[in-house]
Amino acid sequence: MNLVIDKPAKTKIGIMYSLAAGLAWALTAPGLRYMLSEYQVPSLTLALWRDIFAAIAAFVAVLLVRPGLLRVSRQDLRSLAITGIVSIGIYHAIWTESIRLNGASVALVLIYLYVIIVAIGAWLLWREPLTPMHIVAAILAIIGSAFVVRIYDLEALRFSWIGIVIGLVSAFAQSVFVLYNQHLRHTVNPWAALAYTFLFGSITLLALCLLTQPLNNLMPAQPSALFGIAFLAIGPTLCGYGLFTIALKYIPGKLAGLIAIIEIVLASFISWLFLGEKLETLQVMGIALVIIAIILPNLRTFSRETT
Repeated sequence: MNLVIDKPAKTKIGIMYSLAAGLAWALTAPGLRYMLSEYQVPSLTLALWRDIFAAIAAFVAVLLVRPGLLRVSRQDLRSLAITGIVSIGIYHAIWTESIRLNGASVALVLIYLYVIIVAIGAWLLWREPLTPMHIVAAILAIIGSAFVVRIYDLEALRFSWIGIVIGLVSAFAQSVFVLYNQHLRHTVNPWAALAYTFLFGSITLLALCLLTQPLNNLMPAQPSALFGIAFLAIGPTLCGYGLFTIALKYIPGKLAGLIAIIEIVLASFISWLFLGEKLETLQVMGIALVIIAIILPNLRTFSRETT
């Protein structure tokens, strides 16, 4: 018997999954920062093994529960390949590097600009409304991001502009994941989609590693680091992606991203508590402006979807 779920109930379910995704993801950036600093794992190597473990876990889970879900059409497989290459492989390569260069807190603020990019992308691709509120939000996001990356400190900015560019590119790559998965949500099971995207992401990262690093860097210097990477891959990474992908079956990507923003607050707190990362007053103000920018254009959507 198929249960019919009304729109308010669907929205509440989507909000719960988005919130859970944000809670799971909150451990990712601080965890990666810890692995980079304590184990001195090259950022590409760390990204590669994280995706390999996530792909293996996703395929094993689907094969154990319902192997037939892995059968997808050639067209969907092509879309999954593009998503995996861009928003898993390339994205995780630059995302890990962004954490190394910018720190977990700043990297997270930069990446969450993807919510604004998704709104613009949805307008360009599907002519979803782009209101004056979205324009105001974009301006606030730019100002907030400028404070977060300490644009007021010219000495600091001189040494971190590469990190800033990488952080912004990571936001574009994440927006590809959201836009493509909104397109695929009706035809491909979320966990099967993750299995394939992480597979293609792993292949992409392996190619990047072979092209840019010595062969002896393919494995972490300390084998024990693999246990920490496996935990990050199967726990916060795969669970976060899985929960967020399921949320997209119930609510739009803009709304799901709005709820998952709790990751910024929790990850910043974890980084401050355990990693000793410090944020200046103006950086905290910048984080607040970015959060307001992300929430502002979605308030009407949020109130309409939940009533």
